[in-house]
Amino acid sequence: MTLVDFGTWTLRQGGSKHSIYCQKYAEVSEQQEAGGFGQETQICGGTEREKNVYVSKGNVLKVKFPRISTAGPHFLIKYDGKCLQEVHWTIIMRSIS
Repeated sequence: MTLVDFGTWTLRQGGSKHSIYCQKYAEVSEQQEAGGFGQETQICGGTEREKNVYVSKGNVLKVKFPRISTAGPHFLIKYDGKCLQEVHWTIIMRSIS
């Protein structure tokens, strides 16, 4: 999963490149063998326009997006996958409460 961050948040807000602030764009969790989902990983913006933010071990991810103002920050999440057979995609977008 790759984050394309059009805001490069810490630089735009006057922060340093080494700022520990997380402009949270999403939370990702991976389906476990038992059927539930594991620990969530935060996807944060930063100083890079494009960066790899998550590599899955399985084939099912849950991605939650926080409520973000339409004024920004703006971002894009790209994903790739290997297809060994017919695949059916279901994408559900929900805001983090």
